[in-house]
Amino acid sequence: MSEFRETFWAVACEFDFVWGLMFALNVVFLVMLGFVALIVEPGTGSYYVTILSAAVGLPLAVATGYMVRKCG
Repeated sequence: MSEFRETFWAVACEFDFVWGLMFALNVVFLVMLGFVALIVEPGTGSYYVTILSAAVGLPLAVATGYMVRKCG
């Protein structure tokens, strides 16, 4: 299992553009979250967008941070 893990991280760290894309998407979702939370009047639709933004943006932030630390 350790061999698989080492191979996985070696391959994953080669694809820096993927983690850059994840970071860019993270920024987009967090900006959307901030926009909905601060600008748009509360309503059913904006609650769904806020929940969706947080559900996608926060895990992307964690994954991006972990990859930067692991591959950096």
